[in-house]
Amino acid sequence: MDLDFNKIFKTALKSNNGLYKKFIYYFCKHYFYCDIHPNNNISDRVEFAHNALGVVINKDAIIEENVVIHHHVTLGRNDSGVPHICEGVLLGAYAIVLGNVVIGRGVKIGAGCVCNKRCPSWMYCSWKSYADY
Repeated sequence: MDLDFNKIFKTALKSNNGLYKKFIYYFCKHYFYCDIHPNNNISDRVEFAHNALGVVINKDAIIEENVVIHHHVTLGRNDSGVPHICEGVLLGAYAIVLGNVVIGRGVKIGAGCVCNKRCPSWMYCSWKSYADY
């Protein structure tokens, strides 16, 4: 039997039992090597590709509906705050979104892109065009 992160995580999101959520958090952290807390502001319609392998999402980050997150994506905090990911966004493998940025509707962030600026809706961000080192 193959374990599916999406099913496991979505049951934890819907649960009101804090102990169950904590168990799921630690299980997923050690089995799928990801750090996604079930108390996050994550829609239950978010899809994690590759069983969320290596994904790290800050506890305060906001993720809306129909977002696809590939493996090894990081959504992190810096001095200015946490990211807000709007509806219909695709985050490619190894993408990093840092700080108080809003990623607009329908944005596609390419693999390996480091994004710490606001992305307007319906934009494609690649590592060459949008990286700010």
